[in-house]
Amino acid sequence: MRHHIYEHLVQALQAHWKAHANAYPQKFVLSPEQLKVLDEARDALGVAITGKSVPRGSPFMDVPIEVSAASVGEMIAHDGTSSPLDEYRLHGAGKN
Repeated sequence: MRHHIYEHLVQALQAHWKAHANAYPQKFVLSPEQLKVLDEARDALGVAITGKSVPRGSPFMDVPIEVSAASVGEMIAHDGTSSPLDEYRLHGAGKN
């Protein structure tokens, strides 16, 4: 089963908080396709919860999002190190 980009971002953020005393990463870098999928998920959640879509370009849980066609999807940690989002899995979930 493939994990959704939304789940990867949540897991990456939680792992970063745990490893770095609740510090926020600098940003997430997503491909245009990943951003499209994320926007669709955020819209669905926003409409279901608040009746409104999430504004485009909004940070994800207070972490800025940068778009790069060359990105495989990554998190830039508070110290500038990069890690691919595919490294982050839901606890107990199967592999992609």
